[in-house]
Amino acid sequence: RALVKSLTGINLGEQKRELVYSRLSRRLRALQLRSFAEYRELLARDEHELTELCNAITTNLTAFFREPHHFQYLSDEWLTPLAAAGSGTRRLRIWSAACSSGEEAYSIAMTVAETLPDPAHWDVRILATDLDSEMLARARLGIYAPERMHGVSPPRLQRFFIEHRRGA
Repeated sequence: RALVKSLTGINLGEQKRELVYSRLSRRLRALQLRSFAEYRELLARDEHELTELCNAITTNLTAFFREPHHFQYLSDEWLTPLAAAGSGTRRLRIWSAACSSGEEAYSIAMTVAETLPDPAHWDVRILATDLDSEMLARARLGIYAPERMHGVSPPRLQRFFIEHRRGA
């Protein structure tokens, strides 16, 4: 866990000991390494493996509008007052850290589009980042299987998504 923290900045408490052991053991087997010491040596010389380490230890729990009250708060307490202020600034920057496969970032985008009057006249940028490069690649695609869409209401599905042969 100390190695993970020093290399990635992710602080995994004692309660995550088994999870870290299990996920890193999988990496050792995949790489045909015999010990964690060998893995530590590999990490010291292989930057790509550091990315694989991040991908292995991150948990990717996400869903569209997973915490609905957060999006209601964003709309009521931030976006509505910002729009009402009419300060002339129509620039908005939002950072979705640990975005996983992007559902949160897209939920933010839908909330912004629904809340701001005439959102096309705003300069809106949503920065979505994640340590897991594989999840970030999925987020960039923005293609979701129908079973992943359960948090999106039918009106939102119709307004914001198009059907794709691989999902919405």
